[in-house]
Amino acid sequence: MDHSAAPSPYPYGQPGAYPPYPYPYPPASAAWPPGFDPAMLPYPDPRMYAGGVPGYFDHLAGRPPPSAADFYAAAAAPHRAHPAAAPISPKPAYERPASPSAYSQATAHPAARPDPYAQAAYYQHMKHAAAAKEGVGQPPAAYPGYPPYPGMPTAPGYMRPPSHADPEAFKFQAGMPVPPGPQSDVSKDSDEMTTTQMRPQSAHSAHRGSDNGPQRRMALPGRAPAVALTGRPDLTRTAAAAGGGQIIRRKGGPMRGTHPAEINKQITTAKDVWTITEIVLQHGAEFDAVNVATALHRMAKACPEDPTELLRSNGFEQLLMMVEAQADQCKPQHIANILWAFGTLGYKPSQHLLDTLQKQATLKLLEHAPNAELMAAFSREANNKLREFAPQNISNMLWAYATLGHSPGVPLLSAVMSAAMTQLKDFTPQAIKDTLWAFATLGFTPNNHFLQGSVDQCLVLIAQFNPQNIANAIWAFAKFGYHPGRDLLQAMASQAMQRLQHFNSQNISNTLWAFASLNHHPGPMLLKVLQRELVHKLRQFTPQGIENVLWAFATLGHHPGDEVLAAAASHVHSILHQFNQQNLALTLWAFAKLAWCPPTDLLSDAASLAVASLHTSNSQNLSNTLWAFATLGFMPQAGLLEVAASRAAQTLPDFTPQAIANIMWAFAILAHNPGSQLLDAVSKDVFRRLDDFSPQHIAVTLWAFGKLEASPGAVLLQAAADHLEQRIGQYNPQNVCNILWTYATLGYYPGGSPLDVAADYALHALEEFNPQSLSNVLWAFASLKHHPGNALLDASAAHAVRCVDQFTPQALTLTMIAYATFAHSPPESLLMAVSEHAVVSLSKFEQQAIANLIWALALLHALSPQMWNQLLEAFSSVDDLQGGQTNPEHLRQIYQAHLMLQLRVQEVGEYNQPDTIMNAARAAWESDVESTIVSKLHSEVSQVMGSLGVSHNIERITDDGLFSADILIEDDKVIVEVDGPHHFTVNTHQPLGATLCRRELLAARGWTMLSVPYFDWVKGQGNINAQKQYLRDLLVPHVKTVIMED
Repeated sequence: MDHSAAPSPYPYGQPGAYPPYPYPYPPASAAWPPGFDPAMLPYPDPRMYAGGVPGYFDHLAGRPPPSAADFYAAAAAPHRAHPAAAPISPKPAYERPASPSAYSQATAHPAARPDPYAQAAYYQHMKHAAAAKEGVGQPPAAYPGYPPYPGMPTAPGYMRPPSHADPEAFKFQAGMPVPPGPQSDVSKDSDEMTTTQMRPQSAHSAHRGSDNGPQRRMALPGRAPAVALTGRPDLTRTAAAAGGGQIIRRKGGPMRGTHPAEINKQITTAKDVWTITEIVLQHGAEFDAVNVATALHRMAKACPEDPTELLRSNGFEQLLMMVEAQADQCKPQHIANILWAFGTLGYKPSQHLLDTLQKQATLKLLEHAPNAELMAAFSREANNKLREFAPQNISNMLWAYATLGHSPGVPLLSAVMSAAMTQLKDFTPQAIKDTLWAFATLGFTPNNHFLQGSVDQCLVLIAQFNPQNIANAIWAFAKFGYHPGRDLLQAMASQAMQRLQHFNSQNISNTLWAFASLNHHPGPMLLKVLQRELVHKLRQFTPQGIENVLWAFATLGHHPGDEVLAAAASHVHSILHQFNQQNLALTLWAFAKLAWCPPTDLLSDAASLAVASLHTSNSQNLSNTLWAFATLGFMPQAGLLEVAASRAAQTLPDFTPQAIANIMWAFAILAHNPGSQLLDAVSKDVFRRLDDFSPQHIAVTLWAFGKLEASPGAVLLQAAADHLEQRIGQYNPQNVCNILWTYATLGYYPGGSPLDVAADYALHALEEFNPQSLSNVLWAFASLKHHPGNALLDASAAHAVRCVDQFTPQALTLTMIAYATFAHSPPESLLMAVSEHAVVSLSKFEQQAIANLIWALALLHALSPQMWNQLLEAFSSVDDLQGGQTNPEHLRQIYQAHLMLQLRVQEVGEYNQPDTIMNAARAAWESDVESTIVSKLHSEVSQVMGSLGVSHNIERITDDGLFSADILIEDDKVIVEVDGPHHFTVNTHQPLGATLCRRELLAARGWTMLSVPYFDWVKGQGNINAQKQYLRDLLVPHVKTVIMED
């Protein structure tokens, strides 16, 4: 053994390291660890004491050792130092228990006496260490014939040390070695354990008789003085009286301690937990596995409301030591009941002890788990062994692990599942519920065979299910993500209806959450009754509980009513300080999903709570919180959005596509630009993971960029367009609408092919588009100058006529703008319907919408005097409200419409022309005319025209000051318009409505209008002769002075 390790707080230098045993003298092969002083031994040593413990030298003389009771009684009394012994300090080193924490407890005792149980534990443990050092399978030569102890292995004479991975957490097993007691078994039909089978006599004790020396009087349990370590009354005599304190003699052998069966009787008849702890302290050395399990099980069943004092008691600590020492002797029911007791008492054992129990349970399960060959050859034997893990054992053990929050690992859970699978028909409602709940809580999903078997058993037992069974079983299926079928869910709903008055808050919460998670609507009546119970028991709901209920209502699409939500919001506000990030995020999400806005003070406090924790929030909670605020139309306090943007940028790789879409949508709705750091990161992340994004995620994310007027870059925009073209069948009308709207808003033309695919989709899915979506699609095509085809325009007009009453002012305006842009006259029925609907809803129109509608109707020659007068009056009213701060573009639209109206000479007198508005409109128009720019294309045409001898002016303003002509040939009254790309549709090269309007207005003033389109001119690019010939052909019919030859 290596004793060169660094100093440690443990008595042996490190966990699991033991000193050689020097009793009665160190074996020849043993050596003291460096620095170890025999005077520090934690038990009386012949070199220090001549008679410290009765029977010490009796044993050296060959007589049998004293009983544990005698040892305890002697050790508890003041030590009697031999005159020749070395001086002893008031608190000698041998008083130290097994760990620093235990040492602190022992030295805190008023009498400063050594803990006799810790001393006995050292005694027993050092004996084990010496045996192991002497050699496995042979008793130590220094003490031949030493009697075996309860729980020792079957190898003759082998005494192995228990495995203590963490001495800090455990004291060693207490007690002197005692003769073997009867082996105990567990009644398989009862929760309590009884002794039913005797163990054969040990070979080590059978040969010893009266020749070994005079028999010592054994101290009765009631006569051993108790050490008041717990500060409670001395119950030693009570404990002894409860069981009778029977002393058992074996013929021809020494007297024995109390029989384990008798101990078990004492435990099961004990009146309270403190009596049990005294029994443990009295008879701990004589406990077997059944006693240990029974004591813990009875403690748990009789546990006081607050078990804190019990869990700190010496009796409970003694039991913990025994659990580990006896683990390999525990049968399945013992393990299950021990774990159940820990769970019920709320005691979390050390990892080492849990691992020990887990190992034993796994070994026994795997040993008895049936396989195909075994079942074929030994089916009866295998099944009999498997019954050792009965349904109640299985469910209790799993429940305990789940309650303790400790997963025993997949191997054990898989073995338990296999054992349970063959016995599902024997499971009670409680057992099936606990098993399913525990698996789900431990994060272990059983296979479908087990789950379907559980569903079948639930259907058989459904009439016996109580509220807890219903809630936990359905909750478990939901956690597994396993749909148990409509039959079971309907049966669960029916049983819930019958027992609702007995549902507590957690039952209500779990049941609703499970139905929602399984996407199963249990029926409006059950939900209404549950919401009534919610109000009655509202104060019982925890943050998690109220969050689950609200989330379930929202997910199921069930609005519980304003009164219920108001009560829920009030309760939420009262316990808001207890909410964690997820509680807060999902509660706000539920209110938003139900379209119910909580009071502003609740939202303000929720925002304050959120901003304090957003810097550590995960992606889901962050996106849900922002989505909720945006949906509710609540602008959170300053700083929250900045913190959210920073946190999102840091954790973006953790965001799901849904979370990215939600957070971008929220920033857009709240009109808050989160900054380039997040926007650039989102753009790159979406492009990298584009195949993981659904059409909706792509559409919403791009829409947000458009709304924020922040381009994600051509790379992502083009990739999204390709995705749309290739997977158009996966898109819905809203997705198509949002993507087209984004391209139009950002001014990005993705190419004709994706847009043609989108136009064809819109034509065939027209009835699925709502008015707002349809108007946005038409406007997007118009803004991108991509003609969607006459078929779509005609079909859209017919569709709009049928549902014009559903159009908002904005939708009406955008629709008319599209038709005007493409110079596509809609049917008269649509024009009349639009005019009538606009007049009725005029008070809802904004100034921009009024100006756009005036302009569009004018270009379509559909602006009647009555419509003009009403729209202009409404425009003037809004202008007055804005203090005359009118957008110049709106004024220019009105003036262009005014110019178009002047062409209708016979009706011009019917149009009102208020001076204020018209003067402002003319000024805005003329200002735009004067700000002209000569393009490169314009200059090239002018230069070639000059070479032909044609005298002309560039960008000449007409005499009325209303137009700037690209090239004006005044002598011939000709204007040549050099029309660039913005004058035509991109795909069909048709002149746009505004271009045709300009030509019409100039023609009305006596000018001959000629056009040089950019797409014709570029055909002769680099060929001056071709360009000259092109202009000769254009000008000769209208201009006199054209040189015909070069």
